[in-house]
Amino acid sequence: MTNENTSGGKKDGSTLDRLNLLSLLTQAGMAWKRGDKKRAGLLLGAATIARKSRKLSYAIQGALTLDSLRKRMK
Repeated sequence: MTNENTSGGKKDGSTLDRLNLLSLLTQAGMAWKRGDKKRAGLLLGAATIARKSRKLSYAIQGALTLDSLRKRMK
């Protein structure tokens, strides 16, 4: 039995993977508290898939960040 996972064959995930997951969950909680349930749901979804597909979770997080910046620039 090995300790490899689907995040590049690293043992039990890296510190950055854990920080990313914590960041996604924190952002989701803050969005929920502000009443932005759609954003919270997307962030929770990204957190759910973060261990399996790191790139996709980063893409979702990046898209949401760009959308926030776009709205602030208006």
